[in-house]
Amino acid sequence: MASSLLLLLAVLLACEMQDARSYVVYGNGATSERNLPLCSGPREACNIIRKRFWLSPLIHRLCKCPDLTDCPSDWLQERDKRTVAFNARAQLKFCSQVGELEHCKGRGTIAAEIRNNGTVGINCYCSQGHYFQKLHNNATGQYFACLPLASCTTGDFCGHITSSSYESYHICTCPPRNICVLQNRKLEYASEFLYQGQAYKGFCTPTEHVSK
Repeated sequence: MASSLLLLLAVLLACEMQDARSYVVYGNGATSERNLPLCSGPREACNIIRKRFWLSPLIHRLCKCPDLTDCPSDWLQERDKRTVAFNARAQLKFCSQVGELEHCKGRGTIAAEIRNNGTVGINCYCSQGHYFQKLHNNATGQYFACLPLASCTTGDFCGHITSSSYESYHICTCPPRNICVLQNRKLEYASEFLYQGQAYKGFCTPTEHVSK
């Protein structure tokens, strides 16, 4: 009996470790670490980390750090100076301390660029309590400003929720005892930072209504 229990515990522990492992994909035309390009500078993101529901975290490798140090690959609840969050469940990681950059200054500043070659760069630090809003596209990529989250009230539209992974792109902060959730299954096209596709509309909803 004891040996059976130990075997069961070992299997459960192995399953938990397997679930905790991150799933790695490669961008910029690379298929492995061997042919992953070097980052062009300290303001170019080296990893995208997505904390997925029901699945292991997804690491999207973009480039290798020029000094061949490891690009950060851990999901952090508390941000450090090498992390920029772009929604509640997705973070950009950098080789350098981008948190020491000058803070972004609103709509007049291009805060971030998603280039057509697959690279992602920032020009300033978009701090907590802000979000990326698209300014324009051109032949080389997409350009975003860093704007402060407004305050919204119960019933207000508070951001898109992606249909594929339920990531929330908040545009405002819901009042106390409210949460930004979808209220129906109607889909619409959304163009957000590092996401283009079908999404639900989220609305500020009292938490007691969500639990019912």
